[in-house]
Amino acid sequence: MSNPVNGASYDFALDFDFDPSPPSVDELLALTPKPAHRPRRILLLSDVHGNWHALAAVIQATAGRYDSIVFLGDAVGYGPRPLECVEYLLRAVPAARWRAGNHDLGVFGYMDGIGWSGNAAFTLTAHRWMLNGNRAIEADFRRLVTPRKGGPVLHSYGRCQQVLTHANLENDMETYLFPRGLFAGTGNNLLRLRNYVSQPAPCAWLLVGHTHVPCLFRLPVQNTSTEDIAVMSIPYGQPLPVDDGHYLINPGSVGQPRDGNRDAAYALLDVQELTVEFGRVRYDDVAVAQEMNAAYEPERARSLIQLLQNAGTAKTHLELTPVYTVESWGLKANAVFGGRSKPDTAS
Repeated sequence: MSNPVNGASYDFALDFDFDPSPPSVDELLALTPKPAHRPRRILLLSDVHGNWHALAAVIQATAGRYDSIVFLGDAVGYGPRPLECVEYLLRAVPAARWRAGNHDLGVFGYMDGIGWSGNAAFTLTAHRWMLNGNRAIEADFRRLVTPRKGGPVLHSYGRCQQVLTHANLENDMETYLFPRGLFAGTGNNLLRLRNYVSQPAPCAWLLVGHTHVPCLFRLPVQNTSTEDIAVMSIPYGQPLPVDDGHYLINPGSVGQPRDGNRDAAYALLDVQELTVEFGRVRYDDVAVAQEMNAAYEPERARSLIQLLQNAGTAKTHLELTPVYTVESWGLKANAVFGGRSKPDTAS
């Protein structure tokens, strides 16, 4: 199926049946529990990027399985429906459980010193204009988003400690822990996690987004070398123990995955059983492509649709391969320099 104006192809989900329109914000909130003061089961989301269809699909697929949402940042950027995404997240996620991403900060001019890609710069301008059209949402979003809001914050829910951040412990939005950072940034952050949690800390989780790629790394508490980091395989839909050591957990991107898998990504954390379950869910990316064609100029829409269709770029896929291999059941850990793969938990 091609747009007659720009020829962009968006037939990549036509073999799936979807509702003709996604739920409204209020309808999605009806499926969302009131945030628990002391949560047990957490829905971990990151990098929604204005993709309302993807966010709605995740909330619908996980209904009844969590009692609070943690959002690691980037409600805006790229996708065609930022207003619904921002409004839902503002109403569903307590401010203390929300970190600001670089696009959230950029839409308010906090990140003018960094180099944005063409797609990012264009959609930040477009989303700034869209937010200006709804002053109530813009005002609430602006009050939440500050430069310090992107950096690490400590929580102690259940039987472990959690440090939430968008990009890394340094709050450096131009540094990606994984895959670009591999074990230079990732290893240093896991080693430094012990400085951010109360001791003793036999179990601690560093919860990060930013890379748009799910990952799970473990460092034993007593170890002080990045060579002792274990890359753990990620079988979707299977709870994995994260109860002994320090872990880096990235749920991947809801609205713009970059690991070659177009399905929206999320994770479910059980802070009592000390498990993480990664998940993927299909959504109506045809409708998203149509909305991009309606919202953006033809050349930019074509580029954004290609990024969505390919679930990343050749570069992001190449960066993934030393660490993970994409399989039908999930991500298979590979042996990599500077870290060790853990025996697979699925086949």
